[in-house]
Amino acid sequence: NKVKKSEKHIDLLQKRLNLVNKISISDAMALLNLTESSVRRIFARMEKEGLAMRVHGGLVKMASTPKTTDDYNYTIVETENISQKTKIAMAVANLIADKSSVYLDSGSTLYRVSLALASVMQHNPNPDLKVFTNSLKNLEVLQGLCAIRISGGDYRIARQDLCGFIAENSISMLNFDTCVIGSDGIDLESGLSTTDFETASLCMCALKHSKTKILAVDSSKFNKTALVTYANLADFSIIVTDSGIDEKSLNLLKQHNIEVILV
Repeated sequence: NKVKKSEKHIDLLQKRLNLVNKISISDAMALLNLTESSVRRIFARMEKEGLAMRVHGGLVKMASTPKTTDDYNYTIVETENISQKTKIAMAVANLIADKSSVYLDSGSTLYRVSLALASVMQHNPNPDLKVFTNSLKNLEVLQGLCAIRISGGDYRIARQDLCGFIAENSISMLNFDTCVIGSDGIDLESGLSTTDFETASLCMCALKHSKTKILAVDSSKFNKTALVTYANLADFSIIVTDSGIDEKSLNLLKQHNIEVILV
């Protein structure tokens, strides 16, 4: 009957989401052999029941508040604060486009930085620029536009990046003009934090081996704390964020003589 068929369809979608984290409407139509309107109804039901979340063009696996727990899901985070991240990314891209060696962290904001850098490079190529990253998303965007090297390491599907001993060892042998780092949470007293030890350790390594340190975060990250602290705000030369940052945080950053670029 219709109820059993619907349950079977939901079960199939959940199994697929456990493998790929995101499924498009067209993929779901092919998987279930259903029309677009039928798939959209199933997506709506799954979201209502808390089984998944609808995003533009598809469905993503439900994750619990990635900013404040030890869970992180790139496919969900990339749909948040897109306008702010895009503006931040362009400002950062203009800061690093003329450098010779840059480390780009992984994450949704840094992916936007890669997109912005790619746009800048298409109009003003810099043959001397070498980008190092642990992010497969950054690699996908920048390959062919500049010299880009991937760190190596253990692949994490939730972050779509590489981490671990191999990644840290490769980064520790290098010296960067600039690194651009993101964060899952920023507390004005304790500093930057992230959801896991592997991310924290790699960021610490990149910061240690960089002359200029840029923090690229949207304002929603301020006054939030994730599991693992890995850096102080004073470690950074420049912080690029959006105008939504609260006044208290902004004033404190300025009191510590940190250059803040608002977009």
